[in-house]
Amino acid sequence: MRIGIDGNEANVRNRVGVGQFALHLLRSLHAKRGAHQFTVYLKQPPLESMPPSDETWQYKVFGPTFFWTRFALPIRLFQESKKPDVFFTPSHYGPLFSPVPTVVSVMDIAYEFFPTYFGKKDLWQLRFWTKQSLNTASRILAISQHTKDDLVETYSIDPNRVSIAYPGYEDKVFYKRPAEEIEKVKEKYQIKSPYVLFIGTLQPRKNLERLIDAFQKLQKNDVTLVIAGKKGWLFDQILTHAKTVGIEKQVLFTDFVPEEELPALLSGASVFVLPSLYEGFGIPILEAFGCGVPVVCSRVSSLPEVAGDAALLFEPTDTDEISAALAKALYDTNERQRLMSAGEKRIQSFSWDFTAQQTLRVLEEVGHGNLS
Repeated sequence: MRIGIDGNEANVRNRVGVGQFALHLLRSLHAKRGAHQFTVYLKQPPLESMPPSDETWQYKVFGPTFFWTRFALPIRLFQESKKPDVFFTPSHYGPLFSPVPTVVSVMDIAYEFFPTYFGKKDLWQLRFWTKQSLNTASRILAISQHTKDDLVETYSIDPNRVSIAYPGYEDKVFYKRPAEEIEKVKEKYQIKSPYVLFIGTLQPRKNLERLIDAFQKLQKNDVTLVIAGKKGWLFDQILTHAKTVGIEKQVLFTDFVPEEELPALLSGASVFVLPSLYEGFGIPILEAFGCGVPVVCSRVSSLPEVAGDAALLFEPTDTDEISAALAKALYDTNERQRLMSAGEKRIQSFSWDFTAQQTLRVLEEVGHGNLS
């Protein structure tokens, strides 16, 4: 079978979120491709991090880059002498029109629930392009049951059109790192132990202002809150909030941290926290489990589905509850041990190999015309 893929989300530097998802999935599909012929369509030449090309894995690079997904890609698909049997987009923007059946993968639809957290232009594009892609796709992949439920309810989609393919984590990357590696990363970012760690893009739905308020309530001057992630949108108030509440010396913003440094950064943390108001999945939770770090996170959206009983859960709008969960994970020795043990067991349920297996099954069904 011939399978086409939009590889642009994976083909970027400083990947976060959907970019990480796309790259890991492409690498796993590359490893499991068997007799299938994959063609990855790009608007820029493939980076060295992309899977190597061979007789069954080819790249096609073309432009124009402006509105590439909407126009350049579908025109190229129509021009192909040997068209794919199915075309897969590991994000929710599929081609505007396509001569072959398409499959799209959706991380989340946070913009529908928190529209004020998005710029007007971005919000319009997210809503219009996503809805069009979902309506024209033969099948949809959701990264969690929660995302599937949101899609079905918000867009009135037939549940039979939506399959679930959980993301995984790199077990050969995210494991407890040795002390010297941890110290090197801490020195680079001038981090002092003990520290509570958040990883993610700085944006309002990550709920970082409430996290800072909850951290202030700990009243522990020896603990640092490390917020690692690139600036997203509406981030200015987040950056100034620690000063507003008087703990700017205890809150450290690292900006973007390269993927190769994250395992050591996680391994050195006393607690990993994800206080988001909404997540489609929450891959950093699995990465923290892999590095042997106790996890505390919100009990909303997909996060309980991912964490199971291996994390302390809190109401993300209640700063007292966030603070109490942080304190318990930091100072209750028995609870820390329980969380680390439970996390080690929990990650056995997730792997990129399984993600690729589930994705490939759907692509085969669509490519062979079995859409039931």
